[in-house]
Amino acid sequence: MLKLISGIAVVMVVVTVAATSTVAAIFMAEAAIAAFTLPISAARATRAADRHFPVRPRSETSVASTTR
Repeated sequence: MLKLISGIAVVMVVVTVAATSTVAAIFMAEAAIAAFTLPISAARATRAADRHFPVRPRSETSVASTTR
């Protein structure tokens, strides 16, 4: 009976360690993917924003040009 209980305990520990390492590997893979894709996404978003909201020169945005 004691062997059965200790055998079950060993199996539970092995399954827990395997599941934990699998989840950790998944999270590390997601972090690695994000580390590579986030700068690309940020650059794309910046370019898209620049296209939609172009920066005008200061002379066009000054108060003097709006009062003419």
